[in-house]
Amino acid sequence: MARLFVSHAAKDEALVEEFVELLQVGVGIHPDDVFCSSLPGMGIPTGKDFVEHIKSKLQSPELVLLVLSPAFFESQFCHNEVGASWALSLPVYPILVPPISYSDVRGVLAGKQAAKLDDKEKLNDLRDDLSELLKITPLRTSHWERKRDRFLAKLPNLLSGAAGKTQAAEARSSSAISGLVTSSDHWLKLDERFYEAHKVHRPSKQTISLEIHSRSAEEEAALELLRPPHHGRGKVVGFAYQNDGGQVRIDTLSSTSQGGRNLWVAELSMVEEQSSQAFMDMSVQGHSADEIAELRAGRLLVNKPPPPKSSRRSAGHDTLVESAICGWNDAAVQADECVVASIMRKFEKTPELALRFGRLEAVYRLKATGTVQSILELALGPITGKKLHVKFRGQRPRRGGNVEPEVITIDDDCDLG
Repeated sequence: MARLFVSHAAKDEALVEEFVELLQVGVGIHPDDVFCSSLPGMGIPTGKDFVEHIKSKLQSPELVLLVLSPAFFESQFCHNEVGASWALSLPVYPILVPPISYSDVRGVLAGKQAAKLDDKEKLNDLRDDLSELLKITPLRTSHWERKRDRFLAKLPNLLSGAAGKTQAAEARSSSAISGLVTSSDHWLKLDERFYEAHKVHRPSKQTISLEIHSRSAEEEAALELLRPPHHGRGKVVGFAYQNDGGQVRIDTLSSTSQGGRNLWVAELSMVEEQSSQAFMDMSVQGHSADEIAELRAGRLLVNKPPPPKSSRRSAGHDTLVESAICGWNDAAVQADECVVASIMRKFEKTPELALRFGRLEAVYRLKATGTVQSILELALGPITGKKLHVKFRGQRPRRGGNVEPEVITIDDDCDLG
Protein backbone atom coordinates (compact mmCIF):
# COMPACT_ATOMS: atom_id res chain seq x y z
CA MET A 1 0.00 0.00 0.00
CA ALA A 2 1.41 3.41 -1.02
CA ARG A 3 2.29 5.61 1.93
CA LEU A 4 1.92 8.86 -0.04
CA PHE A 5 -1.07 9.54 -2.33
CA VAL A 6 -0.55 12.45 -4.75
CA SER A 7 -3.92 13.91 -5.79
CA HIS A 8 -3.61 16.09 -8.90
CA ALA A 9 -5.23 17.09 -12.18
CA ALA A 10 -4.23 15.16 -15.29
CA LYS A 11 -3.46 18.47 -17.04
CA ASP A 12 -0.66 19.06 -14.50
CA GLU A 13 1.19 15.83 -15.34
CA ALA A 14 4.50 17.50 -16.30
CA LEU A 15 4.48 19.72 -13.22
CA VAL A 16 3.61 16.84 -10.89
CA GLU A 17 6.33 14.63 -12.37
CA GLU A 18 8.98 17.23 -11.49
CA PHE A 19 7.48 17.74 -8.05
CA VAL A 20 7.40 14.01 -7.25
CA GLU A 21 11.00 13.70 -8.48
CA LEU A 22 11.96 16.49 -6.05
CA LEU A 23 10.42 14.46 -3.21
CA GLN A 24 12.33 11.34 -4.28
CA VAL A 25 15.78 12.73 -4.95
CA GLY A 26 15.59 15.69 -2.60
CA VAL A 27 13.83 14.18 0.42
CA GLY A 28 14.61 10.50 -0.10
CA ILE A 29 11.09 9.04 -0.55
CA HIS A 30 11.19 5.64 -2.25
CA PRO A 31 9.13 5.38 -5.52
CA ASP A 32 7.28 2.33 -4.16
CA ASP A 33 5.91 4.53 -1.35
CA VAL A 34 4.24 6.96 -3.77
CA PHE A 35 0.96 6.60 -5.71
CA CYS A 36 0.59 9.13 -8.52
CA SER A 37 -1.87 8.12 -11.25
CA SER A 38 -0.07 10.04 -14.06
CA LEU A 39 3.40 8.60 -13.56
CA PRO A 40 4.63 5.25 -14.93
CA GLY A 41 5.39 2.76 -12.17
CA MET A 42 3.41 4.80 -9.62
CA GLY A 43 0.01 4.79 -11.30
CA ILE A 44 -2.60 2.36 -12.63
CA PRO A 45 -1.24 -1.10 -13.56
CA THR A 46 -2.22 -2.48 -16.96
CA GLY A 47 -5.55 -4.31 -16.84
CA LYS A 48 -6.74 -2.62 -13.64
CA ASP A 49 -9.96 -0.60 -13.45
CA PHE A 50 -9.01 3.09 -13.14
CA VAL A 51 -11.65 4.14 -10.61
CA GLU A 52 -11.52 0.99 -8.49
CA HIS A 53 -7.71 1.09 -8.28
CA ILE A 54 -7.71 4.71 -7.15
CA LYS A 55 -10.38 3.92 -4.55
CA SER A 56 -8.22 1.09 -3.21
CA LYS A 57 -5.17 3.38 -3.01
CA LEU A 58 -7.20 5.94 -1.05
CA GLN A 59 -8.10 3.54 1.73
CA SER A 60 -5.18 4.14 4.11
CA PRO A 61 -2.24 6.21 2.87
CA GLU A 62 -0.25 7.95 5.58
CA LEU A 63 -0.66 11.28 3.78
CA VAL A 64 -2.60 12.70 0.84
CA LEU A 65 -0.74 15.46 -1.00
CA LEU A 66 -3.22 17.75 -2.77
CA VAL A 67 -1.63 19.63 -5.68
CA LEU A 68 -4.11 22.52 -5.78
CA SER A 69 -3.88 24.14 -9.20
CA PRO A 70 -6.53 25.89 -11.34
CA ALA A 71 -6.95 22.59 -13.24
CA PHE A 72 -7.41 20.74 -9.91
CA PHE A 73 -10.40 22.91 -8.98
CA GLU A 74 -11.94 22.29 -12.42
CA SER A 75 -11.66 18.50 -12.08
CA GLN A 76 -14.63 16.65 -10.64
CA PHE A 77 -12.40 13.63 -10.05
CA CYS A 78 -10.05 15.72 -7.91
CA HIS A 79 -13.02 17.00 -5.89
CA ASN A 80 -14.06 13.38 -5.37
CA GLU A 81 -10.59 12.52 -4.04
CA VAL A 82 -10.77 15.43 -1.59
CA GLY A 83 -14.23 14.28 -0.48
CA ALA A 84 -13.04 10.70 -0.01
CA SER A 85 -10.02 11.86 2.03
CA TRP A 86 -12.29 13.91 4.26
CA ALA A 87 -14.82 11.08 4.67
CA LEU A 88 -12.04 8.61 5.62
CA SER A 89 -10.39 11.17 7.96
CA LEU A 90 -7.11 10.88 6.07
CA PRO A 91 -4.37 13.44 6.80
CA VAL A 92 -4.07 15.86 3.88
CA TYR A 93 -1.34 18.34 2.92
CA PRO A 94 -2.46 21.05 0.45
CA ILE A 95 0.17 22.35 -1.98
CA LEU A 96 -0.81 25.67 -3.56
CA VAL A 97 0.17 26.03 -7.21
CA PRO A 98 0.32 29.65 -8.48
CA PRO A 99 -1.90 31.55 -9.05
CA ILE A 100 -3.88 29.67 -6.35
CA SER A 101 -3.60 31.47 -3.01
CA TYR A 102 -4.57 30.73 0.60
CA SER A 103 -7.92 32.46 0.14
CA ASP A 104 -8.86 29.92 -2.54
CA VAL A 105 -8.72 27.04 -0.04
CA ARG A 106 -12.31 26.59 1.12
CA GLY A 107 -14.83 23.94 2.03
CA VAL A 108 -13.45 20.91 3.89
CA LEU A 109 -9.91 22.22 3.31
CA ALA A 110 -10.52 25.55 5.02
CA GLY A 111 -8.11 26.07 7.90
CA LYS A 112 -5.65 23.41 6.74
CA GLN A 113 -1.98 24.35 6.76
CA ALA A 114 -0.80 24.64 3.17
CA ALA A 115 2.52 25.02 1.42
CA LYS A 116 3.06 27.30 -1.58
CA LEU A 117 4.87 25.52 -4.36
CA ASP A 118 6.92 28.62 -5.26
CA ASP A 119 7.89 29.43 -1.65
CA LYS A 120 11.40 28.19 -0.70
CA GLU A 121 10.70 28.16 3.04
CA LYS A 122 7.38 26.33 2.62
CA LEU A 123 9.13 23.65 0.58
CA ASN A 124 11.63 23.32 3.43
CA ASP A 125 8.73 22.83 5.85
CA LEU A 126 7.24 20.20 3.51
CA ARG A 127 10.55 18.31 3.52
CA ASP A 128 10.70 18.33 7.32
CA ASP A 129 7.04 17.32 7.68
CA LEU A 130 7.38 14.42 5.25
CA SER A 131 10.58 13.20 6.88
CA GLU A 132 8.91 13.20 10.29
CA LEU A 133 5.60 11.67 9.19
CA LEU A 134 7.10 8.94 7.03
CA LYS A 135 10.02 8.40 9.44
CA ILE A 136 12.58 9.01 6.72
CA THR A 137 16.15 10.02 7.52
CA PRO A 138 16.46 13.19 5.43
CA LEU A 139 19.22 13.58 2.90
CA ARG A 140 21.96 16.13 3.45
CA THR A 141 20.64 19.69 3.57
CA SER A 142 23.02 20.85 0.84
CA HIS A 143 21.72 18.10 -1.46
CA TRP A 144 18.09 19.06 -0.75
CA GLU A 145 18.74 22.75 -1.34
CA ARG A 146 20.39 22.08 -4.70
CA LYS A 147 17.44 19.95 -5.87
CA ARG A 148 14.94 22.44 -4.46
CA ASP A 149 16.52 25.43 -6.19
CA ARG A 150 16.73 23.54 -9.48
CA PHE A 151 13.02 22.74 -9.20
CA LEU A 152 12.12 26.38 -8.46
CA ALA A 153 14.14 27.50 -11.49
CA LYS A 154 12.08 25.16 -13.69
CA LEU A 155 8.77 26.13 -12.12
CA PRO A 156 7.85 29.16 -14.32
CA ASN A 157 8.17 27.06 -17.49
CA LEU A 158 6.24 24.20 -15.89
CA LEU A 159 3.44 26.56 -14.90
CA SER A 160 3.24 28.16 -18.34
CA GLY A 161 3.14 24.68 -19.90
CA ALA A 162 0.26 23.63 -17.66
CA ALA A 163 -1.59 26.86 -18.48
CA GLY A 164 -1.01 26.23 -22.17
CA LYS A 165 -2.49 22.74 -21.88
CA THR A 166 -5.52 24.13 -20.07
CA GLN A 167 -6.02 26.80 -22.72
CA ALA A 168 -5.64 24.23 -25.50
CA ALA A 169 -8.19 21.96 -23.82
CA GLU A 170 -10.57 24.88 -23.44
CA ALA A 171 -10.08 25.75 -27.11
CA ARG A 172 -10.82 22.15 -28.11
CA SER A 173 -13.89 22.15 -25.89
CA SER A 174 -15.06 25.45 -27.36
CA SER A 175 -14.48 24.10 -30.86
CA ALA A 176 -16.49 20.98 -30.07
CA ILE A 177 -19.31 23.02 -28.60
CA SER A 178 -19.42 25.37 -31.54
CA GLY A 179 -18.98 22.51 -33.99
CA LEU A 180 -21.50 20.59 -36.02
CA VAL A 181 -24.23 18.38 -34.55
CA THR A 182 -25.96 16.16 -37.10
CA SER A 183 -27.57 13.57 -34.82
CA SER A 184 -29.07 13.24 -31.36
CA ASP A 185 -26.39 10.67 -30.48
CA HIS A 186 -27.76 8.47 -27.66
CA TRP A 187 -30.27 11.05 -26.39
CA LEU A 188 -34.05 10.97 -26.78
CA LYS A 189 -36.98 13.21 -25.95
CA LEU A 190 -39.91 11.86 -23.94
CA ASP A 191 -42.60 14.25 -22.78
CA GLU A 192 -40.85 17.46 -21.63
CA ARG A 193 -37.47 15.94 -20.74
CA PHE A 194 -34.42 14.50 -22.47
CA TYR A 195 -32.98 11.14 -21.45
CA GLU A 196 -29.99 8.96 -22.27
CA ALA A 197 -31.29 6.02 -24.28
CA HIS A 198 -29.93 2.59 -23.42
CA LYS A 199 -31.85 1.00 -26.30
CA VAL A 200 -34.46 2.06 -28.85
CA HIS A 201 -36.30 -0.63 -30.82
CA ARG A 202 -38.87 0.00 -33.55
CA PRO A 203 -40.60 -3.37 -34.18
CA SER A 204 -43.23 -1.77 -36.41
CA LYS A 205 -44.23 1.58 -37.86
CA GLN A 206 -46.65 2.19 -35.01
CA THR A 207 -44.76 0.78 -32.00
CA ILE A 208 -41.57 1.76 -30.20
CA SER A 209 -39.74 0.07 -27.32
CA LEU A 210 -37.41 2.14 -25.13
CA GLU A 211 -34.86 1.35 -22.46
CA ILE A 212 -33.66 4.30 -20.37
CA HIS A 213 -31.08 4.41 -17.58
CA SER A 214 -32.21 7.14 -15.18
CA ARG A 215 -29.43 9.46 -14.00
CA SER A 216 -31.02 11.35 -11.10
CA ALA A 217 -33.88 11.47 -8.62
CA GLU A 218 -35.51 14.14 -10.78
CA GLU A 219 -35.54 11.80 -13.77
CA GLU A 220 -36.93 9.01 -11.58
CA ALA A 221 -39.78 11.25 -10.45
CA ALA A 222 -40.55 12.45 -13.99
CA LEU A 223 -40.64 8.89 -15.35
CA GLU A 224 -42.78 7.72 -12.45
CA LEU A 225 -45.42 10.30 -13.39
CA LEU A 226 -45.59 8.80 -16.88
CA ARG A 227 -46.66 5.36 -15.67
CA PRO A 228 -50.10 4.49 -17.13
CA PRO A 229 -52.88 3.97 -14.58
CA HIS A 230 -53.87 0.41 -13.70
CA HIS A 231 -57.14 0.94 -15.50
CA GLY A 232 -57.24 3.27 -18.48
CA ARG A 233 -55.03 4.48 -21.28
CA GLY A 234 -51.57 5.90 -20.93
CA LYS A 235 -50.60 9.53 -21.39
CA VAL A 236 -49.96 11.01 -24.86
CA VAL A 237 -46.59 12.77 -24.91
CA GLY A 238 -43.97 14.05 -27.32
CA PHE A 239 -41.21 11.74 -28.49
CA ALA A 240 -38.11 12.14 -30.66
CA TYR A 241 -35.04 10.05 -31.37
CA GLN A 242 -32.52 10.64 -34.16
CA ASN A 243 -34.67 11.69 -37.19
CA ASP A 244 -37.99 10.28 -35.98
CA GLY A 245 -40.58 11.74 -33.67
CA GLY A 246 -44.18 12.66 -33.02
CA GLN A 247 -46.98 12.15 -30.53
CA VAL A 248 -46.91 8.78 -28.75
CA ARG A 249 -49.04 7.03 -26.16
CA ILE A 250 -47.28 5.32 -23.27
CA ASP A 251 -48.80 1.85 -23.14
CA THR A 252 -46.56 0.38 -20.43
CA LEU A 253 -43.70 1.67 -18.29
CA SER A 254 -41.76 -0.45 -15.82
CA SER A 255 -38.49 -0.15 -13.92
CA THR A 256 -35.85 -2.62 -12.76
CA SER A 257 -32.80 -2.04 -10.60
CA GLN A 258 -29.72 -3.18 -12.51
CA GLY A 259 -26.13 -2.73 -11.41
CA GLY A 260 -27.06 -0.03 -8.93
CA ARG A 261 -29.01 1.94 -11.55
CA ASN A 262 -32.67 1.88 -12.48
CA LEU A 263 -33.51 0.66 -15.98
CA TRP A 264 -36.84 1.92 -17.31
CA VAL A 265 -38.59 0.02 -20.10
CA ALA A 266 -41.40 1.70 -22.04
CA GLU A 267 -43.71 0.48 -24.80
CA LEU A 268 -45.05 3.32 -26.96
CA SER A 269 -47.63 3.60 -29.72
CA MET A 270 -47.52 6.32 -32.35
CA VAL A 271 -50.66 8.47 -32.30
CA GLU A 272 -52.22 9.03 -35.71
CA GLU A 273 -52.81 12.63 -36.79
CA GLN A 274 -56.26 13.83 -35.83
CA SER A 275 -58.74 15.17 -38.35
CA SER A 276 -58.25 18.60 -36.83
CA GLN A 277 -54.74 18.51 -38.30
CA ALA A 278 -56.15 18.51 -41.83
CA PHE A 279 -55.02 22.14 -42.14
CA MET A 280 -51.61 20.74 -43.00
CA ASP A 281 -52.80 20.09 -46.55
CA MET A 282 -54.77 23.31 -46.99
CA SER A 283 -53.93 26.29 -49.17
CA VAL A 284 -54.36 29.57 -47.31
CA GLN A 285 -54.64 33.03 -48.84
CA GLY A 286 -52.69 32.08 -51.95
CA HIS A 287 -50.07 30.05 -50.06
CA SER A 288 -49.92 26.37 -50.99
CA ALA A 289 -49.68 23.71 -48.29
CA ASP A 290 -46.02 23.20 -49.16
CA GLU A 291 -45.32 26.93 -48.85
CA ILE A 292 -47.06 27.04 -45.46
CA ALA A 293 -45.00 24.05 -44.35
CA GLU A 294 -41.81 25.82 -45.41
CA LEU A 295 -42.81 28.88 -43.38
CA ARG A 296 -43.55 26.64 -40.40
CA ALA A 297 -40.16 24.93 -40.65
CA GLY A 298 -38.50 28.32 -40.90
CA ARG A 299 -40.13 29.47 -37.69
CA LEU A 300 -39.29 26.32 -35.75
CA LEU A 301 -35.66 26.30 -36.84
CA VAL A 302 -34.50 29.88 -37.49
CA ASN A 303 -37.46 32.05 -36.36
CA LYS A 304 -38.32 33.20 -39.89
CA PRO A 305 -41.05 34.34 -39.90
CA PRO A 306 -41.10 35.25 -36.20
CA PRO A 307 -44.37 34.86 -34.28
CA PRO A 308 -46.52 37.99 -33.85
CA LYS A 309 -45.34 40.25 -31.04
CA SER A 310 -48.86 40.36 -29.63
CA SER A 311 -50.35 37.21 -28.17
CA ARG A 312 -53.49 37.99 -30.15
CA ARG A 313 -53.10 37.36 -33.84
CA SER A 314 -53.79 40.28 -36.11
CA ALA A 315 -56.99 40.45 -38.12
CA GLY A 316 -57.66 39.45 -41.71
CA HIS A 317 -55.04 37.92 -43.95
CA ASP A 318 -52.35 37.64 -41.28
CA THR A 319 -54.75 35.77 -38.95
CA LEU A 320 -55.29 32.95 -41.43
CA VAL A 321 -51.66 32.71 -42.48
CA GLU A 322 -50.44 32.79 -38.87
CA SER A 323 -53.01 30.16 -37.88
CA ALA A 324 -51.84 27.95 -40.72
CA ILE A 325 -48.18 28.36 -39.70
CA CYS A 326 -48.70 28.03 -35.96
CA GLY A 327 -51.59 25.55 -36.00
CA TRP A 328 -55.30 26.00 -35.53
CA ASN A 329 -56.46 26.39 -31.95
CA ASP A 330 -57.30 22.71 -31.56
CA ALA A 331 -53.98 21.47 -32.95
CA ALA A 332 -52.22 19.19 -30.46
CA VAL A 333 -48.78 20.60 -31.30
CA GLN A 334 -48.10 24.24 -32.13
CA ALA A 335 -45.38 26.03 -34.08
CA ASP A 336 -45.61 29.24 -32.09
CA GLU A 337 -41.89 29.73 -31.37
CA CYS A 338 -38.38 29.02 -32.58
CA VAL A 339 -37.77 25.83 -30.61
CA VAL A 340 -34.07 25.69 -31.46
CA ALA A 341 -33.40 29.11 -29.89
CA SER A 342 -35.66 28.29 -26.94
CA ILE A 343 -33.80 25.07 -26.09
CA MET A 344 -30.38 26.70 -26.60
CA ARG A 345 -31.31 29.38 -24.06
CA LYS A 346 -32.74 26.84 -21.60
CA PHE A 347 -29.57 24.73 -21.61
CA GLU A 348 -27.04 27.51 -22.22
CA LYS A 349 -24.72 26.22 -19.46
CA THR A 350 -24.20 22.97 -21.39
CA PRO A 351 -23.98 24.12 -25.03
CA GLU A 352 -23.08 20.74 -26.52
CA LEU A 353 -26.13 19.12 -24.92
CA ALA A 354 -28.22 22.13 -25.90
CA LEU A 355 -27.43 21.41 -29.55
CA ARG A 356 -28.50 17.77 -29.15
CA PHE A 357 -31.64 18.72 -27.26
CA GLY A 358 -32.50 21.54 -29.67
CA ARG A 359 -32.23 19.10 -32.54
CA LEU A 360 -34.50 16.59 -30.79
CA GLU A 361 -37.13 19.23 -30.04
CA ALA A 362 -37.02 20.40 -33.66
CA VAL A 363 -37.42 16.83 -34.95
CA TYR A 364 -40.44 16.35 -32.69
CA ARG A 365 -42.17 19.56 -33.76
CA LEU A 366 -41.40 19.11 -37.47
CA LYS A 367 -42.86 15.62 -37.42
CA ALA A 368 -45.72 16.16 -34.95
CA THR A 369 -47.06 19.18 -36.86
CA GLY A 370 -46.98 17.27 -40.13
CA THR A 371 -44.54 19.78 -41.56
CA VAL A 372 -42.49 16.97 -43.09
CA GLN A 373 -42.89 13.24 -43.41
CA SER A 374 -39.16 12.49 -43.45
CA ILE A 375 -36.14 14.39 -42.19
CA LEU A 376 -33.34 14.01 -44.70
CA GLU A 377 -30.85 16.29 -42.96
CA LEU A 378 -30.80 18.45 -39.86
CA ALA A 379 -27.47 19.96 -38.85
CA LEU A 380 -27.04 22.51 -36.05
CA GLY A 381 -23.79 24.45 -35.94
CA PRO A 382 -21.38 25.97 -35.86
CA ILE A 383 -22.12 28.75 -33.36
CA THR A 384 -20.52 32.05 -34.27
CA GLY A 385 -21.09 34.70 -31.66
CA LYS A 386 -24.85 34.69 -31.12
CA LYS A 387 -25.62 33.01 -34.43
CA LEU A 388 -26.29 29.29 -34.81
CA HIS A 389 -26.17 27.94 -38.34
CA VAL A 390 -28.99 25.56 -39.28
CA LYS A 391 -29.08 23.35 -42.35
CA PHE A 392 -32.23 21.35 -42.99
CA ARG A 393 -33.82 19.19 -45.67
CA GLY A 394 -37.20 17.59 -45.10
CA GLN A 395 -39.50 15.69 -47.43
CA ARG A 396 -43.19 16.52 -47.51
CA PRO A 397 -45.87 13.79 -47.65
CA ARG A 398 -46.59 12.36 -51.10
CA ARG A 399 -49.98 13.65 -52.32
CA GLY A 400 -50.31 11.72 -55.57
CA GLY A 401 -48.85 8.69 -57.23
CA ASN A 402 -47.29 10.66 -60.08
CA VAL A 403 -46.27 13.74 -58.07
CA GLU A 404 -42.83 13.83 -56.51
CA PRO A 405 -43.03 15.04 -52.89
CA GLU A 406 -41.74 18.54 -52.21
CA VAL A 407 -38.44 18.86 -50.33
CA ILE A 408 -38.15 21.80 -47.93
CA THR A 409 -34.66 23.23 -47.54
CA ILE A 410 -33.33 25.74 -45.03
CA ASP A 411 -29.73 26.99 -44.88
CA ASP A 412 -29.75 29.98 -42.55
CA ASP A 413 -28.69 31.37 -39.17
CA CYS A 414 -30.75 31.25 -35.99
CA ASP A 415 -30.30 34.32 -33.78
CA LEU A 416 -29.62 33.20 -30.20
CA GLY A 417 -29.40 36.71 -28.77
